[in-house]
Amino acid sequence: AGLGEAAAAVGWFQKAVSLRPDLAQSHANLGLALQAAGDDRAAAASFRKALAIGPADPGVLNNLGAVLARLGDAEGAVASYEQALKLAPGYAMAAANLGIALKDAGRMAAAVEAFERAVAAEPRDVESLCNLAAALHESGRSRDAAARYRAALAIRPKDADALKGLGLVLKALGETAEAETSLEAALAAR
Repeated sequence: AGLGEAAAAVGWFQKAVSLRPDLAQSHANLGLALQAAGDDRAAAASFRKALAIGPADPGVLNNLGAVLARLGDAEGAVASYEQALKLAPGYAMAAANLGIALKDAGRMAAAVEAFERAVAAEPRDVESLCNLAAALHESGRSRDAAARYRAALAIRPKDADALKGLGLVLKALGETAEAETSLEAALAAR
C-alpha cells in the first residue's frame, strides 16, 4: 500500500476508534495503518491502547515491538517480543524479531536462542535460518553457521544472502575454494 492508501486507512480507522473506543481491535487496526503511514510513535500509542483494553494479543505485542525497534527502544522491543512469546510460544515471527533485536543489542547468545526458537517453529524459513547462521558465526560457531546456511540453501538453492553468508563463513574457516564458489554464486543470484 502506498502512503496515500495508508493515510486513507488511518482516517477510516480513526473513525472506527471514535465509534468504538472500547474495542481493542479498532486501536490495533489504527496502529497498523499508522505504522504503514510511517507514524511509528502514534502506532506505538495505538498498540499500547489496544493492549490496555485487552485481552493481550501476541500479534499486537509483536507489532508494538517492531515500532519500538524502529524508534530506537531496543529494550522495549525485546520486552514486547518476549511477552508475545509468553502468550504464543510457537510464534515464529516474534521469535525471529526478538533474535534481531537481541543481535542488534549485541546479546549474541540470547539472539542465537531466539533464532533457534524461530527455526524450530518454522524450519523452512530461509530468513530465520540465515539470521541464525549469522548469529552463530558472530558467536564464533562458524561450523554450525555453515550448516545452517547449507540448510537454507537446501530449501532455496539460489538464495543470494545464504550463498553470501556461506561464502563468508567458509572463507573464515579457510575453505577458500568453496568460499569463492559460494560468493560467485551469490553475485550471480542477485
